[in-house]
Amino acid sequence: MNILIRCYIVSTLVILTLGLSAQEKPMSATAVLKYTPDKLAQKLGNVSEAGEDDAAQLWASAKRLETEAILGKTSVQAVRRLNYWRKVLNQWEDRKLEARGIESGGGSMWSHLSQRNDAWIEKMLAKHMVELSKEREDQGKAFTIDLLKPINAIIDTGLKEFDDDQQDVKNHAKQLKLQLEDTFGNLQYLIRSLPEGKARAAVIEMVKPSSN
Repeated sequence: MNILIRCYIVSTLVILTLGLSAQEKPMSATAVLKYTPDKLAQKLGNVSEAGEDDAAQLWASAKRLETEAILGKTSVQAVRRLNYWRKVLNQWEDRKLEARGIESGGGSMWSHLSQRNDAWIEKMLAKHMVELSKEREDQGKAFTIDLLKPINAIIDTGLKEFDDDQQDVKNHAKQLKLQLEDTFGNLQYLIRSLPEGKARAAVIEMVKPSSN
């Protein structure tokens, strides 16, 4: 998660925590997962943007606990391998949203989506946990789809709307492109480790740039 989004989230969650800590009631992972993230926000009594962010994060935490408990019964190493997928996918999805933020001139929408993406990612990881957490020695089919070009184009399109003297935005865009390139290299390696099948198809569908 990037610094700008993190700063916004910290300030938002501080306000949320101050407002809810007095009446917060503990919920087990099983209880949390009886709801969708949206329904969980209603259950918690806060359907504001910050409340929905918090519910999505709570749901993602519960889902991760459930997934790791299942894998951990037989292999802690598998838990670690799945966690690397989690790390790379979170970085990639957050940076895609940063690109959209530059394209649209900023706004809090992108930081909210960054918070809520975790639930989406955890749902996919849980569905394909066995395949994604396997140890593999042989590399599969290379992932050759260029995801960087369309995302860099999104960034460049957004930069045209900023004044020439807004050097901070240009510097941020330059750094973001470098981060995207680094994360894409890790993503290519991981996808290549997967055989053709539902898990590989699900990952590729997730990481593609949004068409809207």
